[in-house]
Amino acid sequence: MKKEQILDHLKEKININLHSLNEELESLVEDKTRDTKSSAGDKFETSREMIQQSEKLISSRILELRKQMEAVNNLSLKECDKIEFGALAHTNNGVFLFGIGGSIFEIENLKIIPISFNSPLGNLFKNKSQGDIVSFNNKQYTITNIQ
Repeated sequence: MKKEQILDHLKEKININLHSLNEELESLVEDKTRDTKSSAGDKFETSREMIQQSEKLISSRILELRKQMEAVNNLSLKECDKIEFGALAHTNNGVFLFGIGGSIFEIENLKIIPISFNSPLGNLFKNKSQGDIVSFNNKQYTITNIQ
């Protein structure tokens, strides 16, 4: 699988999540504007506060996804001969995409592990080449291919 396909899949996944969160945020805004103050003032205030808290949570998730999209857009499509920002490394213990953190995702039955160089394991991989071995937590990772 080519790195470009993996990055396109990741961008699509982020866009789907962004779209969903934006719809959820719009729905909350509509709920808040429809909500009118009733004789039960405390109930109204509690409802509005809950909506505002939900808005804040969704807004922060949207911001995080936008940062993640920016990071993915900055990953290089060029072939790499060592582990660097944007490298896709196949090992005996998984396929790693270096430069971004995040959840493991699957594309065409291939599990991709996004990993930041700020992580202990990511830092150990930095500047390694095909054939190198990285040891971490009593586990060895042999780099078999780098894209």
